[in-house]
Amino acid sequence: MAYTDFKSYIQDKYERRLTTYIEEFVNLKHDGIGFHSYSVLSVCDQKVENVKVKYMVCHDDLGPMIRMDIHCEADLVTMSLGTNKTVADRKTKWFTVYANAILANGLKDFCVTDVEEYNPNTFEKPGALDEYLVPYIYSDQLEDEAEDFYEFYCSGPVIFDAWILPVGQILGEMGVEYYEAPLPKNVFGRMYFNPSFEDVYEYDSYMIQRLKGKKERHLVNKEIKAGTMLVNSDAYFMGDVGSTLNTIAHEIIHWEKHQKFFEILSLLNEDETSLSCAVDPEMSPEHLEGVQKALWWAEWQANALAPRILMPRTIFTGMFSQIYNEQRQTPYFHSGEIMERTLDKLGMCFGVSKYAAKLRALQLGYKCAEGALLSVDGHYHPPFTFNPEALDDYQTFILDRENYEKNYKNNAEFAQLVDSGKFLYVGCLVCINDPLYVRPAKKYEPGEYALTDYALENVDECCLKFTRNFETVNSSGDFYNQCYLNHDVNAIAFCESKTIEYEDNQDVIKQAEELDKIDDEIDRILEIYEKLPKAFHLTLDAHMERLKKSNKMTNLELECRTGITERYIRQMRKEKTNVSPEYVYAICIGLHLHPLFSDDLVEKACGGYSTDKAGIFAKYLIHHHFHESLKLVNQKLAKKNYPLWGVDEKIVS
Repeated sequence: MAYTDFKSYIQDKYERRLTTYIEEFVNLKHDGIGFHSYSVLSVCDQKVENVKVKYMVCHDDLGPMIRMDIHCEADLVTMSLGTNKTVADRKTKWFTVYANAILANGLKDFCVTDVEEYNPNTFEKPGALDEYLVPYIYSDQLEDEAEDFYEFYCSGPVIFDAWILPVGQILGEMGVEYYEAPLPKNVFGRMYFNPSFEDVYEYDSYMIQRLKGKKERHLVNKEIKAGTMLVNSDAYFMGDVGSTLNTIAHEIIHWEKHQKFFEILSLLNEDETSLSCAVDPEMSPEHLEGVQKALWWAEWQANALAPRILMPRTIFTGMFSQIYNEQRQTPYFHSGEIMERTLDKLGMCFGVSKYAAKLRALQLGYKCAEGALLSVDGHYHPPFTFNPEALDDYQTFILDRENYEKNYKNNAEFAQLVDSGKFLYVGCLVCINDPLYVRPAKKYEPGEYALTDYALENVDECCLKFTRNFETVNSSGDFYNQCYLNHDVNAIAFCESKTIEYEDNQDVIKQAEELDKIDDEIDRILEIYEKLPKAFHLTLDAHMERLKKSNKMTNLELECRTGITERYIRQMRKEKTNVSPEYVYAICIGLHLHPLFSDDLVEKACGGYSTDKAGIFAKYLIHHHFHESLKLVNQKLAKKNYPLWGVDEKIVS
């Protein structure tokens, strides 16, 4: 017989026992008027009828033991006095029956320990997890849960291949066997909680493989015991981003966290032998009830924890910094390439794909990883970089074609921005239509336009950002927990739509308007740039002379702005001088130079920005805060404990 939920099972198997214990409690504690905490004697005989289990709260206990709070509704029948007993009164009451049992290969040794009148004030509204022994794991506990798991199974004498999770040893400790099997295309794995006979693949022995010169597998029908994992060799947890290792980690979480839940599933339907994990599971628990809702939460927990045990937070963050710094020392064309190479190396270290490493990096707050490994609408796009502080949670610069068209159709303000010609859809970004940021696409590039090298380094300066709106509740509070379903790491499958946030984009929109006003001046700016001398001291002198006419820039004025002495400024303008990067940066801010001119000045004086954190931060400040005073810029440097620019204590204005 199959049961829809656990309370139906308890109702069917133990209704008589529940009635007996509730009746004993009534006859001991009820005097015909009310219940009392001490023993009382009712004048009339009383009996209990129509006991119905309304809901349950289950608690895990030692080993296979469980404890149950069984909340029941029952008719309390009072019989009349005299020889001919008739029903004098009937009223419905609620009771709580406390029971223990052993949950292993069935429910055994069911034992009632106490009964009391139900008190609604002592109970919260029940949830699906209460009845089915699926543990409560909140999103802010996920990292700690994963690290506890890793420490428990991997802190002893474990043989590691790089930092790949030692699944063989873990499965051995758990007593879990696993096989590859020809599962349906939409199922990446199964965990068996009841014995069964299934088709699985078995491989030739090592000696036979050597003789044949290749590895072969054969399909055999085999008895599968409880605690066996089958994995699909052609479909994975995390889809195209995943691998067999991802699937095994997912199923390991099921066995670690949900064994008693599996036992309950076995009770409810003896014909059910396994829990199948679908490639495309339900995306929301909102419309689910009972066991289906518990199944959803069990899947969510395995989905959320599997990447975290494969790539533990502490190890991942340490390796990320180390590999990223190593890759910065290797020549690169765009800064985004550093991130792409870092993610590729991380994936190899943990035995996962580079895309899985990207999703883990995003989970851990490395927002700039979003600009790397871009596969959108079936096309690869060059990596881009941006100031991580530019994006809030659930925000993105990336807009696939379907969402672009949806926003254009349904959002009048967005359509107006595009129709004005101030913005262009460039591959997967909506960018200011200006030669500084946009160029015609080359033959091998998708679309009509592509970002310039400058734009790829400064996407937050020129591209609109969007907020993802989920068509379902994201119960984890973490957008990237849903990424495992996706073929393209940044595609429509994540969400129903992406909406433009006009308040957040005011700077970019305003800049587009300003650029629109100075279209006629672009030629003049390029003309200035092309005529600049090749030497640093001559270039500085040229800028000083140019700004002297319009802004009354003198050596004394620059001294007031930077703290650098007038004498040294005069010397830097007249002869070749070894100038420290901090002085060059100070001059760029003091003169409020356009970033194009600042980059040129830094290149001529220092050979470009340094590739350490201080150099990258310097470039960001010069590009984004060149209108501010050096005093304000130095305050930002001080917060980061970087060297100040110029001579801060002598800055006047």
